[in-house]
Amino acid sequence: MELQFTVGQRPGYAVEFIHSKFWGRTRITVDGQTVFKQNLPFEESWSTVKRHHLSIDDHEVIIEIERKRAFAGLRPMEYRAFVDGELVQSRTG
Repeated sequence: MELQFTVGQRPGYAVEFIHSKFWGRTRITVDGQTVFKQNLPFEESWSTVKRHHLSIDDHEVIIEIERKRAFAGLRPMEYRAFVDGELVQSRTG
């Protein structure tokens, strides 16, 4: 799953979030520079929501991945991106 959005005013910062449900890889880039990278194929967690927090200039960015508890690997996940508490993008996949 991929999310792309802009943070801030002109020119703004281009944020790209890529998550592979199958491989468990997550990467977040800001203006093409990797700021977060994780390779966890099997994550031991009872939480159904994972949050990634970023600070970009004076802006707070939160990217959420929400999975279902039962048969999580076979069901679509919800992906949401917030900038300063406002939802800027949401996708399911």
